[in-house]
Amino acid sequence: MVTKTEGRYAAGFVLSEAAGARSRDNGVLVTGQDLKAGQVLMDNGAGKLTAFTVTENSDGSLETEAKGILLYNVDATSADVDVSYFARDGEVNLHELTYPEETSEGGEEAHTIASLALLGIIARQ
Repeated sequence: MVTKTEGRYAAGFVLSEAAGARSRDNGVLVTGQDLKAGQVLMDNGAGKLTAFTVTENSDGSLETEAKGILLYNVDATSADVDVSYFARDGEVNLHELTYPEETSEGGEEAHTIASLALLGIIARQ
């Protein structure tokens, strides 16, 4: 028997969102990335979007705020790409998101969830 694995679907992680297009926004994904729907995003410091990472401060606290979640698969390996992303006010399936893996110090998942909550995006188990 052949086993098939489904890929990520556009906005498949969204459980609920605000009326109209209020939960969504547009931006530019910076060159050099091939990302899947559900990738948590952050600002790269130059006004463009990039994959979310967690930075640890010298005192051990975690830094970096999420900007939103990529709505669909995007290949930006050779050029910047205009994208739409889930930016605010809604609920998402945590298990359908891509964000930094837990390290031995831990805290990446909790930091990602808290950072999304600041946008009004609630990650459900």
